[in-house]
Amino acid sequence: MTQTIPPSPPPLNYQSPMAPGVIPAWGPFWQANGYLCAIDGAVLPPRCVKCNGTDRVTMVKKQYSWHPPWVYALIRAGLLIYIILALVLQKRVTVTFGVCAKHRAKRRNAILIGWLSFLQIFVLIGCAIAFDNGWLILIGFVLFVAGVIYGTVASPILKPGYMNDYKMARLKGACPEFIASLPPGPIL
Repeated sequence: MTQTIPPSPPPLNYQSPMAPGVIPAWGPFWQANGYLCAIDGAVLPPRCVKCNGTDRVTMVKKQYSWHPPWVYALIRAGLLIYIILALVLQKRVTVTFGVCAKHRAKRRNAILIGWLSFLQIFVLIGCAIAFDNGWLILIGFVLFVAGVIYGTVASPILKPGYMNDYKMARLKGACPEFIASLPPGPIL
């Protein structure tokens, strides 16, 4: 007795809704659970994402990268292992958003404080050597660490909170008024 194998169905001509260049039904940006969400290449409305203002807004194009938080635990195993895994697992999204003059100045000042704290440690080390005072080195180190932490935390306008394989990102840092003005969409 011979057994016949049914023919396989023809392949479906199907394109994933999240294929590159395809805008989802809910749009290129949306709100979900109080977060700003966007797809790769999204251009947000020309309002400041920090205050929802429309006065003197400059559009900024920024690329964000993200990797799963558990990768940070591998720093203890070795910095090289962490770097390799972070590079392999990272996801990237580019988003264009608006920032008003006031928040651009705040960002500039935070970056300036970070760099000045880096430069001041050399001045205080020189003073410590000239005056033979070790306390100046300690004070310089504390000011350096505080300045770098402040510059790192205060300078970003938006921060990535999560990204998926479909080049969709959840971004933190936008004001609630700006987020509320966006259409609702799926939860990331």
